[in-house]
Amino acid sequence: MLPTARRRWTTVFYSLGLVMTLAFIALVLAGNVDLVWRFEHTGFPLSWMFGVTAILAFLVAEFCDSLLGPSSRKEERSPQVVPEWETIERFS
Repeated sequence: MLPTARRRWTTVFYSLGLVMTLAFIALVLAGNVDLVWRFEHTGFPLSWMFGVTAILAFLVAEFCDSLLGPSSRKEERSPQVVPEWETIERFS
């Protein structure tokens, strides 16, 4: 159950990173529009906040993914298909 919760947190933070990245790009592209210009030309621009949040979200997602460890990742893998001739050689 614990790896499932960590996997869920990984997905949440990765999705948050994607959304913040898209918001960052949209604000940078719309930086010359009067409505957005007010937020971009302050002491700490809004696009920078979105960019820093995206970076932190991706780092947390990677950290959560590394907590899963290699043992739980092995359980998720499907068994590999072995060619018939190798199976025959093993049991001969």
